[in-house]
Amino acid sequence: MKDRRPIRQRLAEFYTEAEADLWIYRPHPQLDDVPPRLLVDRGQAEEVHALIDRLAAAAYI
Repeated sequence: MKDRRPIRQRLAEFYTEAEADLWIYRPHPQLDDVPPRLLVDRGQAEEVHALIDRLAAAAYI
């Protein structure tokens, strides 16, 4: 079952609040250098969730 809790809630398992803010608003190399927040705003939150799924599965590179 996919975890689709709010993104900030999911990130709290890995990062402090300040680190999560950086993660959300900075361009991310695994998202073609697009900030995760921008993808969420565009209705593409699933791509952000997929990235967090990889992080949770220790497949983060």
